[in-house]
Amino acid sequence: MPSPAVSPAAGLHGSEPQGLPPGVAGDGDPAIRAVVRAALAAPVPMWVGWGADLTGFGNAAFEALLARQVRPGSPASEVWRDLGEGLLTQIGAASAGEGRIATVHLGPRRGRAILSAGPVLDEAGRPCGVLCTLVPQDLGNGPVQNATDAPRREMLSRKAWLADLGDVLGALDDSDAIAEAAAARLGPHLGVLRCGFARADATGEVLTVTRDWTAGVASAVGAHRLDAFGPWIATSLRRGEAAAVADANGDPRIGPRERAAHAELGVRAHVAAPVLRARTLAAVLFVHSASPRVWSEAEVELIRDVAERTCAAMEASRALRALRSNEALTRDILEISDDCIKLLDLDGRLRFMSTGGQRVMQVDDFSLLEGRYWPDIWPDDAKPQVEAALAHAREGRLGRFREEARTVRGTPRFWDVVVSPIVGDDGRPARLLAISRDITAQRQAEESLRESEGRFRAMADSAPVMIWTSDADGRCTYVNRIWQEFTGSHLSQAMDRNVLMAIHPDDRPRTEAIVTAARAARRPFQTEYRLARADGSYAWVIDTASPRLAPDGAYLGDVGSVLDISERRRAEEKQALLVNELNHRVKNTLAVVQSLAIQSFRLGQVDPTVRNAFEARLLSLARAHDVLTQESWEGAQLCDIARRAVQPFAGGPDRIALEGRGVWLPPQMALAVAMALHELATNAAKYGALSISGGQVDLSWTVADLPQGRRLRLSWVERNGPPVPPPARRGFGSRLIQQGLAAELGGEVVIDYLSTGVMCRVDAPLPTEDAG
Repeated sequence: MPSPAVSPAAGLHGSEPQGLPPGVAGDGDPAIRAVVRAALAAPVPMWVGWGADLTGFGNAAFEALLARQVRPGSPASEVWRDLGEGLLTQIGAASAGEGRIATVHLGPRRGRAILSAGPVLDEAGRPCGVLCTLVPQDLGNGPVQNATDAPRREMLSRKAWLADLGDVLGALDDSDAIAEAAAARLGPHLGVLRCGFARADATGEVLTVTRDWTAGVASAVGAHRLDAFGPWIATSLRRGEAAAVADANGDPRIGPRERAAHAELGVRAHVAAPVLRARTLAAVLFVHSASPRVWSEAEVELIRDVAERTCAAMEASRALRALRSNEALTRDILEISDDCIKLLDLDGRLRFMSTGGQRVMQVDDFSLLEGRYWPDIWPDDAKPQVEAALAHAREGRLGRFREEARTVRGTPRFWDVVVSPIVGDDGRPARLLAISRDITAQRQAEESLRESEGRFRAMADSAPVMIWTSDADGRCTYVNRIWQEFTGSHLSQAMDRNVLMAIHPDDRPRTEAIVTAARAARRPFQTEYRLARADGSYAWVIDTASPRLAPDGAYLGDVGSVLDISERRRAEEKQALLVNELNHRVKNTLAVVQSLAIQSFRLGQVDPTVRNAFEARLLSLARAHDVLTQESWEGAQLCDIARRAVQPFAGGPDRIALEGRGVWLPPQMALAVAMALHELATNAAKYGALSISGGQVDLSWTVADLPQGRRLRLSWVERNGPPVPPPARRGFGSRLIQQGLAAELGGEVVIDYLSTGVMCRVDAPLPTEDAG
């Protein structure tokens, strides 16, 4: 160990066997003079130095060991210059207060000595000089006076060597470099073939050597099974016991297979020192000798000591690197974070503020704030909350508040503040941590949201329809005044219960299915149902809703409006009744016309063919009336009109093909198209493609959006039919198609008689808006 610090109070003012030597009495501190007196009487070699240049004095044993005279008052640079590189640095460090141990090489005749250097302290406990003690380690070829016994010299030599090793390992910060340096020191010190560290795997069965030191032989780097060198060695190492082999060839514990493993590495003798962590083998320090060698207890103990010290240094290096990484991460967080992070003492005074905190607080010089009472930085009306939060933290609890305060430059900010205790070693709060987050933007957004919600509620309460909102889970969050008055439920009641319960039981399953499907798909919906009034009666309403989305697209719920359509439903029911009555009367009228025609045709004055054609046209007109009646005589879809008109002539699923988009026709146009298609189908059945097997008709239509308006393009094309020559005269059907249809539609009708059948093209304007 290094020499302890020496002070006059340690008893060095005792008897004075002789006067102080020249150069000491008048120059030194009282503590120095006391140490010099003690050195004069000491039997071991001592040297005392003091002052800026370490002016020194060596006793008689010191001069005898160096075999030269040391003049009192000589500087350290003169006394120690020939005794080893770096000794002046060690002695200088000791004079500054750090104890040091080093090896001194005295020359071939005097061998080595252990230098133990420690500071001399004055009465105030401050270093004022250095005391160096030399302990000879071997006698070399000449006598050494006042030498200690051999065991003590060996102990001191080992301590000095381990101290030097500690200095070397302490200067490294890489675990592999530490292991390599330890092996490089221990191998030459023991004079062995190879030395290195092996790490054990999780099972403790495989040792891996990544680096080792060798005396010019092959390296043992690689993976090795622990039991390959002998089961008893593996057992000893797992128990934490060192394994020493003096001669692998002659050791009865080593079998032929294990002896071959030793020979493969060129090893006759070795020592393996284990390192256990959590009672599990973690690493092994191995020392190999190429020749038989009996290992002393001191050597085995040194190897064990080096193994533990080296592994401890490696672990400390890894921990230090992790700590540095954590410190760097903490610095980055403190610098990047926009939270104002502060450390306060228990009195509430500022001691630290993070870099990011100084930025957000607009602090240019923290020293102007350091030490200030933190509540004084806040406005007067906020101080009670600040001091209450501090009090909670001092009691070991969490303090929190929200208040407005200005930055150092006067910028108003709103802060969310949390104050928490930092617990000391005694388990009680030692300091306080305050984290202030700037929530000005959030506060402004909340105020804007409240204003927006206020405007929405005012507008919704003034609206003539019922308005509601729901959250993402479908729970009602708001209903306006009209809804509350209509249903007789207050807002809290609507929010507490499922609003679907106010729907008529017969309509509820259908409505719930529509709402659930729309919510899952995040799409609008519209449905009609009966809603309970305040008086218990039900009214028909139409509910129209759309999803509410956040700026980032997240689904927030729905907003909907409910309109009372009871009057409209009654009007529609009345209209339906009237339309049905009208249809009934029209059918009766058509039936009367048909009856009159039949009675008239029985007189024999009319050809039966004419009578049949008339009846067919009358039935076609009736079918068109049926389609219009289904739509309340507001119009009809072209596809429905076409299907009804040609259905009696189809004769099979593939004879007449219909193709076209949905086109809504007004009543007059629908009737004209129905009559024209009836005539085309009748002629095709008599003379054209539908008159023979295999003949087909393609009925198609398109809508052209032109600058002058929308136009209907309808085409009737017969295929695989007999040739149809142009008629010699135009009958009623031809005139109905070419003249009547063109006049009714306000468009153009063209009929061509081709070899495969008739082709008719219709081009007519459509209403501006397509109701279908």
